[in-house]
Amino acid sequence: MSDNWMHFFPADPLQPKPDWPRLRGELLDCGLILEPRGADIPAETVVSLWQRIVGVIGLPQSGPRRAASLDDLVGLLCSAELPVDRWTLDTDRLTIPEFVAALRGCSVLPADFVFSEEERYQPGALFEGLCDVPHSRYGWNDTYLYPQDFGDRIGIEVGGDMLIPPGIPGSDRVVDDWGAFLESWLEDPNQRWIDPETGKAYGLLDLDWENSFGAGRFMLSVFSPGYLNGERAAGLLGELAGQPFRYSRQHI
Repeated sequence: MSDNWMHFFPADPLQPKPDWPRLRGELLDCGLILEPRGADIPAETVVSLWQRIVGVIGLPQSGPRRAASLDDLVGLLCSAELPVDRWTLDTDRLTIPEFVAALRGCSVLPADFVFSEEERYQPGALFEGLCDVPHSRYGWNDTYLYPQDFGDRIGIEVGGDMLIPPGIPGSDRVVDDWGAFLESWLEDPNQRWIDPETGKAYGLLDLDWENSFGAGRFMLSVFSPGYLNGERAAGLLGELAGQPFRYSRQHI
């Protein structure tokens, strides 16, 4: 069994990165992602919080994967006979920081407890609308979206599907020495590969990777994308961000 991702990134890595806070607001407004609150907090985030709590207060390292929601987590704390009043915790409305503050307030967690929450978002109604096959039909409930900011360097995302050299656009030929070109391009994205037959110059992302290669200083990534249509989703992100986006698929 393999894990699957889809990555969205600006088509031109030399352009300024998108303003993520502004883009995040747009994605929330249009319904591609949901605000991580209550039942809309990705289970992966709740699991990470549970594992952090277990390590801090010394609970047995057993069954963390059962904590798929804040309500599950409260149940686990109650089972451990900790001073949690589950009826006063409105887990349907709390964000992770609000939930942590409530646990500190009832002395379940120490006052200096800090949880460095990674940004993760559940897909919203528009995500479903961008799928070629309804996402809900297959019961995918582990899907989440998250930003990746690589700072000043260019990050790359590849997987088991990048097994052949990239194609030369408009031909049936491939770039056999793509590995060396990739290394030089990562050092300087202005680098161009010159087709020895035509003399035409190509940037790394101009080559035909068949959506198996992602590269950029910023990406919006989707774990378990299902039948999300990459072209349509990239078009939406490009429209919202004010610059064209591309996408890649990844299997590991």
